[in-house]
Parts: sequence; C-alpha cells; structure tokens
Amino acid sequence: MPKQLIALVFALFSARAQLTAQVVPDGDTVWPRMKRELQSENGQRYFDLGLRDALLSPMTGEVMSCTSASDQRTELVVDITGKGDAEVLLRITHPGRTADCPDTRSKIVVRFRGIAREFKRQSVLLLLDVEPKDLRGITFRNR
Repeated sequence: MPKQLIALVFALFSARAQLTAQVVPDGDTVWPRMKRELQSENGQRYFDLGLRDALLSPMTGEVMSCTSASDQRTELVVDITGKGDAEVLLRITHPGRTADCPDTRSKIVVRFRGIAREFKRQSVLLLLDVEPKDLRGITFRNR
C-alpha cells in the first residue's frame, strides 16, 4: 500500500475519532442553560427526553438544608447558581452509615454528581439520586 494512501486512511480515522469523541462539559458550566430549559414552557419535555435517568456531570453548590430522611437516607437542598434558590434536591442513600448534616447557618459547599430522577417546575427543580462516593463536602460515618 503506498505511503500516501496509508497516510490518507490514518487521517480519515483520526478525524472520525475526533468527531465522535464525546466531550462531557462540566455541570457548573451547563447548569444555567439547563435550568433555563427546565423553567421554560417545554421544561417537562426537556427533562423527559434529555435528563431523566441520566448521570449528570459534576456540579458544585451551597447546601441550603440537610435532612436525615431515615437511618439510610439523607436529603440535601442545594443552590447551584448562588442566588439563594432551592434548585436541586440530592437524595443520598447510605445503608449502615450516618450523614453528618452540617449547620446550614454557615456556608457549606458540596461537589456532586447524580442521576436525574424527577423534575418539578415549582420549588426544587431537579431531584438527583447521589451515591456517597459522588458527593464531596458531607461526611458519612459508620454506625
């Protein structure tokens, strides 16, 4: 096979690989657009077609409230944009462990990623299921 043909084939495969490589943007960058879409008239459709059961990219936000819903589950309400809005509800399941809910009078920042499960236009926009390993900023300890 001539060198020119080999070079052409290699170039084509390289170009195709670059086009098909999926770049996952950081969740903090995408959130403002995602929130706008969710709040729009077609928000439910946007959620159903693009977000439901999807693992979202990592995001950072401030904890507005922390509640131990049971011995095995903790819920955090998080503000991502920093405007004091309850934007995301994180549902963390942690069998055999206890979450140390922080005092929300002081600023507690968490970094998380989770699976989008539910959407509500009023109050909290998005409910995410989050594994303890995918959450930074909250401590879990064995009982």
